[in-house]
Amino acid sequence: MVKCGFLTCFRALPWLISTFRQLTGLFPPVAPIPGLILLNYCTQGRCELILADGTFFYLEQGDLVLSGQMAQNRFVYPQKCYQGLELYFEPKLIRSSAAFLSHNFALDLDKLWQGYCGDQQTLLAQPTAQLRQVLAELTGRPDLPSLLLMRLRTLELLGLLAPENGGLLPKNCSYFTRIQVELAKQAQLTLSADLRRHYPARILAAQLGISESSLKHYFRGVYGQSMAAYQKSVRLREAALLLTETRLPIAEIAAQVGYANQGKFAAVFKEQYLLTPLTYRRQKQLKKLRGQPDPTE
Repeated sequence: MVKCGFLTCFRALPWLISTFRQLTGLFPPVAPIPGLILLNYCTQGRCELILADGTFFYLEQGDLVLSGQMAQNRFVYPQKCYQGLELYFEPKLIRSSAAFLSHNFALDLDKLWQGYCGDQQTLLAQPTAQLRQVLAELTGRPDLPSLLLMRLRTLELLGLLAPENGGLLPKNCSYFTRIQVELAKQAQLTLSADLRRHYPARILAAQLGISESSLKHYFRGVYGQSMAAYQKSVRLREAALLLTETRLPIAEIAAQVGYANQGKFAAVFKEQYLLTPLTYRRQKQLKKLRGQPDPTE
């Protein structure tokens, strides 16, 4: 179930479906639209993608994927938050508009796709500075999109994708097998199951029957951070939720999320949220009393 977020999806051009996702919390895997060419740009979080051969790779903030294979059967967001733009191009409709695009915008999309993702390939890339600027405008107001702006900026984006105009800069990334991903996810489930407990990486690795260095590599590859950093972020998110939704004493909340020392908990919490736990709770309560929307929820 989606805890918070929105999805904006509309046909920006006859041959283009534009989708913007902003998701936070718990939500089911999202199915992609099959049979199309996908341009996926991540602005926040992390997205799991699966290639036709069953290997996994991960899209992170600032990355762009251009894919002609659409082999993935769902999108998964390991950090439980994601924000990104997806442009789905329909090849058959593009071909029917080929003469118009070539004459008016000097665009040859068939040639463009063949150059980047011919034979159903997938390219992971980092956008150039010019591309990032256009993408920033495309993702600036996803809740209230301007159709005219989307059309103009999308055509500009496609022009900049052409190699003679800068093109894309391929990015090296790590690929993981299904077993390696499952091992990382088993470790994540253990870390999140009881926040009172501390699990050294060597203990988890021994339980899973792999080396400590391998587990650390798999975990960072899937979640984009170390196990210690991940568990800390989970603890602080849970603490923030308990401060907002319950009247439990702060000392009890600290203990529930694995901090025996309340002072240490307060220092770590302030480092993350820039407020002490008590001030954070009071501000949340005041917003509720005033009926103000909370952008963090």
